[in-house]
Amino acid sequence: MNGCLNILWHFPFFGFLFALFYALFGAILCCTVVLYPVGLGFFQIAQFLLSPFSSALVTRKELDLVRPEERSTAAMAYSTIITILYFPFGLIAAAGALFAMIGEFLSIIGIPCGIVWFKALPAIFMPVDKVCVPKAVADEIERIKAGDTVRRYKGETGETDSDPSERHFTEDPDDSFPPMPEVRQYDDEKLHEIVSGAAMYRASLVDDCRRELEIRRKSTEFTAQVRAMDNDKLHEVLSSPQLYAEELYYACTLEQNERRRVWREEEAKQEELRRLRQEQEEKEAAERRAAAWKKWRPYVFATVAVLILVGVGAGYYSYHKKQEQLHMERISEKVHHIAKERNIGTIAPDFTVKMLNNDSKSLASIRGNTILLTFCKTTCPPSRQFLEQINKKIINHFATSNLTFLPIFCGESRETVQKFLKETGYTFPIGLDPQEKIFSQYNVRYTPQNFIISKGRIIWSSFGYEESEFKEIINIIGKNVKYSHFNN
Repeated sequence: MNGCLNILWHFPFFGFLFALFYALFGAILCCTVVLYPVGLGFFQIAQFLLSPFSSALVTRKELDLVRPEERSTAAMAYSTIITILYFPFGLIAAAGALFAMIGEFLSIIGIPCGIVWFKALPAIFMPVDKVCVPKAVADEIERIKAGDTVRRYKGETGETDSDPSERHFTEDPDDSFPPMPEVRQYDDEKLHEIVSGAAMYRASLVDDCRRELEIRRKSTEFTAQVRAMDNDKLHEVLSSPQLYAEELYYACTLEQNERRRVWREEEAKQEELRRLRQEQEEKEAAERRAAAWKKWRPYVFATVAVLILVGVGAGYYSYHKKQEQLHMERISEKVHHIAKERNIGTIAPDFTVKMLNNDSKSLASIRGNTILLTFCKTTCPPSRQFLEQINKKIINHFATSNLTFLPIFCGESRETVQKFLKETGYTFPIGLDPQEKIFSQYNVRYTPQNFIISKGRIIWSSFGYEESEFKEIINIIGKNVKYSHFNN
């Protein structure tokens, strides 16, 4: 039956394609090394999908019930870490498989396929430490687990108490009895020695020894009777020797001593049993603690590792954010310093400059325009490069806009500037600042220094000539002039 269902799973449901997909995906994950436990789990799912009705997916912990296998602590801890990290992805994969399973069940004809996905759902959710085994092995695992559940429910301990009826005494019967005669303390050999050597001892002692031997000989007749006595009766006889025959009293004394010896031996055995039981319980408790530690050790190590990783990640994130904040503060400070140094954002100081053609021009008269103000010198190569690019790329292109280009030559005579214009052929208006008053007014330290002024405020400033900055000047002018016909 299972073989027929396996065939049905492959045709017409193409189950082998799903197995191939999981095998390929598992191979890719194994190649990453980091996700090797997940990839190995996908291989097990692929193996299961090849014969889903005659095999099952179990965890390694369940497999240890029938085939114990030692695993290193490092491998178990790493598997635990991957399990924790894979959890959100497992939820997504399980959700997809769940929807597919529901669709298969609703289609009626796809119920066998739905059963397969139902059996594979736990492994799809968490493929780490999953193993594909024959169905018989899975059934045996379930039987063992069921047996453990029954034993725990019944609470069987396997311990038996000793039978109290076997004990003769519950306490030491070492009570106070009347003192025994002196000869009663002698053994038979001593008594015979005294009787045999009567001439050596006093006559009363010899008579007492003969009497004691006679009592001991006749006491054997009461042995069975005395053994049948309970402790209370025995105690009664020993407490009142004057009421009973000496032979009976002697037999009771022997029985008392024997019972006392047996009781003490029994007490010693019970004490030894209690000691052994306590040692066994301590040993079992230690084994349980060791087993619990072995079971939870990977999780403890994994938790510690995760906490360390989280701490390191949080520390790194905090450090990165702090460094980023410091970097932004430095950039802001630098931008603020540059803006302050270049007067960016401030109101452009008003001035009146003498032009090369002897006219005068004030900043206030052209304040409504976008102004490109350049401080330069004829002897400065960057100034020459900048003016050349202005003449090529700005003057003609912004001719129809409200751009005003005002170059001011600082610390140079009219004749020097006129000679420069004659050499270059520039025709745009030029201002002169031979005393460098405007130069100082704008805090100019290098040439060329360029200012873009819009609506009376300095919106851009730059030093020297660089092609990238020149493109930036063109972009800023294009954004601020009106009726610009420049196409970059």
